[in-house]
Formats: sequence, structure tokens, C-alpha cells
Amino acid sequence: MTSAIPLSTGIDPTPSRPRPRELSRHRVSGGLVVWSRCSCGRLRMAYAPDDPDPAGERPLTAGGGTPGCPDCDPGRA
Repeated sequence: MTSAIPLSTGIDPTPSRPRPRELSRHRVSGGLVVWSRCSCGRLRMAYAPDDPDPAGERPLTAGGGTPGCPDCDPGRA
């Protein structure tokens, strides 16, 4: 006898996209450097100073963005 799985199980049948993944974290003299791999595959670096700018500017980043990537596209809001 075969039983059907009800649709209300909460299991998403569609494959999910990869999530950004932190590769390493390093304490440096003025703050913290984090290397990560974006869901699109791009390698990224973020530097967060210990004493952030009071103007509220974002941390320094390197690695750019991939157009259309929901995680790193520079054109997204």
C-alpha cells in the first residue's frame, strides 16, 4: 500500500539556492576582516572597524557584486 504525502507537510519540493557562506574571520589591528563566498560563487571580503564611523557608513567591502545576484547585486535596494 502506498500513501501520499500531504501538501501541508511544510517540505519545499523545489531546490533552494545556496546561501552565502563565511569562509574565515580574522582579527586585525583595527577591526575584523571576514572572507565569504556569495551564493553566486563570488569571493568577498568585508572589513568592519573596531571604531565604526559615527556617520553610519557601511563597512569596507571588496569583491564587487554580480548583476542579478539577490545577495550581492550592487543595483539592488
